[in-house]
Amino acid sequence: MKTIEQRYKFFFDELYAEDDNAAITAMDLARAEHRAETLGLVCSYEPDEVIPWDEEDGTPLAQLVVWRAEDVQWELKMFSVKHGARCLAVMGGIRRDSPREHVRVLTAEVYQMALEALDAEVQAAADELAGRATYASGG
Repeated sequence: MKTIEQRYKFFFDELYAEDDNAAITAMDLARAEHRAETLGLVCSYEPDEVIPWDEEDGTPLAQLVVWRAEDVQWELKMFSVKHGARCLAVMGGIRRDSPREHVRVLTAEVYQMALEALDAEVQAAADELAGRATYASGG
């Protein structure tokens, strides 16, 4: 597993060196990529059915989809996830011939969206539990 420092260096040096907020952006992407990997999220590269072609040159487009395994019986096949996985985030309109480095940046961005969705679910569950505890205590 790559360290946060290695991830940060990749995002900063290779892709965001000219951005005014390069350090912040690179660290955010490094953390998202690391956390997603730690949580076992999977990002697959699938054909884009909504926008299937780049209108300028006819290049097939893809979408990045972040999946979370809901049980131990999930199966990852090239570009598709089946059996007990739940979609958390999608980013479409990505050229199928995009450089690997570019796809890694986009993947980290989709991980950020997926992690925000998971965090919102956890917060909603915590709020519900706190409401029940307040009600039960008579407050």
